[in-house]
Amino acid sequence: MTGDQWWLEGIAAVLLGVVIGCAFTAYRARQRFEGRLRRTANELLQRHSIVADELRSSLLRAQTDLELARNEFKRQLATTLEEHRATASKIEEHLLAAYDELERLRATVRGSPSAGPEHSNGFAATQPMVDGL
Repeated sequence: MTGDQWWLEGIAAVLLGVVIGCAFTAYRARQRFEGRLRRTANELLQRHSIVADELRSSLLRAQTDLELARNEFKRQLATTLEEHRATASKIEEHLLAAYDELERLRATVRGSPSAGPEHSNGFAATQPMVDGL
């Protein structure tokens, strides 16, 4: 073997060692990266699952609160409507009593207490203005 060939074979062996070393290092780095990626993905999936469960429970609580608020609103609306009807009925009774009293007073002023117009349609009884024309 000549001296130059020796150097060339040595350089080739060093280069081959460098290439093999780089390939092994890249292989180990890829394995570590994939392991870390799997752990991170599992951790994120667990966090996502926990957050999703919390959101589901929050949604159920919000739906329950909304249903309670709706029922309370319906109850308050029904109570208010019933109070309004009772008040309107009471006012209508007072109005009819006032009309009856007014007709009784008009009849006593005219002189005939028994002759009074009837309330058949809920409107005030009026007299035609025939005498004034």
